[in-house]
Amino acid sequence: MEVFMRRYILILGMFLQASYVESYCKAFFAPGDNLTALLIERIVAEKSSIYGAVYMLTDKKISQALIDAKKRGVDVQMIIDQVSMCTCGKGKFLQEAGVPVFVHRTQEFNPYTMPLMHHKFFVFGCNQDNAPLLWTGSWNCTIRGTQYNDENVLIIDDVQAINKYVDRFMQLKQRLQ
Repeated sequence: MEVFMRRYILILGMFLQASYVESYCKAFFAPGDNLTALLIERIVAEKSSIYGAVYMLTDKKISQALIDAKKRGVDVQMIIDQVSMCTCGKGKFLQEAGVPVFVHRTQEFNPYTMPLMHHKFFVFGCNQDNAPLLWTGSWNCTIRGTQYNDENVLIIDDVQAINKYVDRFMQLKQRLQ
């Protein structure tokens, strides 16, 4: 399935690059833009796959949207840092609902000294305009990140950038299996 998805994104990307040259990049900021609602819109619109790598995932609305996507047949896979497996994190919630969750763990759990899986990105396989999209930035999937922190998100449709993120996701996933 992973090989198929990578080929699909690559072929779709070549088709899209041949049909138009310009790509877009939209910027959003918190507080101000409702990043939670924007991400959920993308999750709901997804038709094929969602690969997410996020350090902090505590927002139940986002987690539920990912579960709902999985239930409607979208290939949802998540990589999270072990901090999201704690009480307020939603890693276990996703796992219990059947979403594959790959956890970055270290021997000693100390968020100040341990190496982190600090990415914050989602790759959507077939989203807006039936094209792949990349969601990336500083924002963690938390209520605090949306309402209080100064955060940023970029939504990008550049196929070369998307492919690099898919490659990185697969490398991380392989390392964590």
